[in-house]
Amino acid sequence: MRRLILVESLISLLCLYWVGWRQWRPHTVVELNGKAGAIKLPGKFQIVTESWRQVAAVPYIVYMPEKGRLLMLIAHAYPHAAMVLSSDDLGATWSPPRHVHVDAAGKPDAAMGTSLTYLGGGNLILAAGRTGKDWSVPNWIWFSHDYGETWGNPAPLPKAMGELEMNLWDPFFVDSDPKTGRLARLIAAGYTMDTARFNSTAMAGYENGGIRPSADGGRTWGSFISVPEWTGVSEVSILRAANGNLVAACRTDWPKRFRKQNFDHYEGLSVSISKDHGTTWSKLYRLYAWGRHHPSMVLLPNGHIVMTYVVRKGYPNTAENYPQFGIEAIVSRDNGETWDLDHRYILARWRGITKGPNSWYASCQATSTLQMPDGSLLTAFGTGYRALDPGGKGEPQPRDIGLVSWKVSNEPVNRERTITDSPWESNLRNEFNPDPDRHPVRSECPEALGKENIAVPEDGARASTSPSDGLPEYILHDPYCQPVLTLQTLPAWVEIRWPQEHRINEIHILPGAPEWAGRPTTECVPLDYRLQYKKSGRWVDALPPVTTAQRSRDFYGNSKAYLIQDKEFEYIHKFPAVRAKAIRMYITRSSDIGKRPGSENKAVPPENIRETALRSFEVFEAK
Repeated sequence: MRRLILVESLISLLCLYWVGWRQWRPHTVVELNGKAGAIKLPGKFQIVTESWRQVAAVPYIVYMPEKGRLLMLIAHAYPHAAMVLSSDDLGATWSPPRHVHVDAAGKPDAAMGTSLTYLGGGNLILAAGRTGKDWSVPNWIWFSHDYGETWGNPAPLPKAMGELEMNLWDPFFVDSDPKTGRLARLIAAGYTMDTARFNSTAMAGYENGGIRPSADGGRTWGSFISVPEWTGVSEVSILRAANGNLVAACRTDWPKRFRKQNFDHYEGLSVSISKDHGTTWSKLYRLYAWGRHHPSMVLLPNGHIVMTYVVRKGYPNTAENYPQFGIEAIVSRDNGETWDLDHRYILARWRGITKGPNSWYASCQATSTLQMPDGSLLTAFGTGYRALDPGGKGEPQPRDIGLVSWKVSNEPVNRERTITDSPWESNLRNEFNPDPDRHPVRSECPEALGKENIAVPEDGARASTSPSDGLPEYILHDPYCQPVLTLQTLPAWVEIRWPQEHRINEIHILPGAPEWAGRPTTECVPLDYRLQYKKSGRWVDALPPVTTAQRSRDFYGNSKAYLIQDKEFEYIHKFPAVRAKAIRMYITRSSDIGKRPGSENKAVPPENIRETALRSFEVFEAK
């Protein structure tokens, strides 16, 4: 037994030391170039943590030129603990990770760390929680004076306003004296979160960005200054442009259309500029409305600014319905005033291995980008490309750190501005397929190949419903946003209408799963319903009434595969083509038995107040 334990310990130790093997692999970075075709650029790529099979997330990297050393901060294991690792060969190999700090018993007492910043002269700071105090909130500032070898003497970050914490994520802005190069001040940029407002509205504005200065290297801090222009802003990364202006890349709250999701992957990315050293700030210049955030910025010697960020929403699912994620970069050539979205770079992308509500496991959590001595850029990011949750605790693992070495292209590009000039909330701005050949967009159902779904806002479709728990528009097909809509009384109805007449001959209905939207776990799918179209002001059946429609368990049975797989089933109806401006589904019975978990002893409610759930409609026009 002792020998077995020893072998396992050696294996674990070797797994950590394998991180020191050279891991660079050839890699292609793609720069978009409109109709002229993408430009392929040579780069290098590695998964730093590939041999670990552990949890490593939220990376931050700094370069310390005096030592020629890179230092990386990561969040390790659950609950997250702050660890650091280093590289003395520009990222080719890395040391074993070590905890930022441990207590007298040898247990880590620095929680998840953020905001790693190099101050020069071997001095660094980061933000992290403390065991027994605020483990989950990085509101203690930790210091190192020996190039990150040791850390200690944490100082508390005061609360922002009243009992509201100032949440930190991005590195501190180091403002140096232009004459001496010495540290003049630090600016912590972060946000407060009004959870009461969020719980009551789940709308934009519950987060508010602000800054606070420090004149002694982060040991003490001035008052939190809320920036009026940063309402609905959370994470903020600040850089000084070549013209002296401060540029803030801001993560922004999700648009109203996504408020029902209550999911931070739908948050967006904007820029705000200060021309008076941070005293006042411009209104937000919106880059992306949703799905892209976690920015990191670098100022190049030519004055251009490069911004990297994650793509958590906006790429289509694959044909097999797996999500796609990625890391992108954009360039500003006018000190952050405008950004070239048409010629953005795709640094990395990957497909998830989980479908449905847990598909976020594969997503990315941060970018951290540096310019290296040879002029190349080094971008670190978090990825869950192989993450699963075998324990069912909502703790996906393993999670990994990716690293891309790349350069901004010098090749000429076209003058395309289609995406840059498009409205910031438009699909053209926010949606992009990075690989249309391998992963075509699922705008067509497999059962309706060659036909186009017209139940989408782009075709003028509008929806209305009987009383429900969400917006009627949820019922319109959207590959990036498909919440379940629960109709709260029976009979129930859903109507879709268009400005002009269409010749319709096929309808697909996804009943959905109410538990995805936090509803009771009763199936609630429609069983008896009519599909009708409007003719001369009257509703006419497009096909005979449907009775006792299938449920998902009828479709897939009661196997373990059904219980662990995220499967969907569709009601598919084909009928002789009809011409109509409006169609509706009129539901008279559902599989809701009226009982809810925890209420078995209560009287079953009458049928007219039972519920039914729908996920989306697809309506196909006859050709």
